[in-house]
Amino acid sequence: MRAYNSPCQKACALDLEVGRCQGCLRTPREIYQWGMLAPVEQRRAVQRLARHRARIRRRKQARLERLGY
Repeated sequence: MRAYNSPCQKACALDLEVGRCQGCLRTPREIYQWGMLAPVEQRRAVQRLARHRARIRRRKQARLERLGY
């Protein structure tokens, strides 16, 4: 199995409230460990980040709808 490219978006900024990078949504630990993960673990991380990104998008959309946008 091939290694996955890092999900880094080159927009690194740690959100201290949630403990995640605002660009790639990884925790500092996930960022540090990326290169040490086996490809199957990288794939799982990418899938987990995609689900997290979708949840954020849905919450943001719901908030905008409540505000009438």
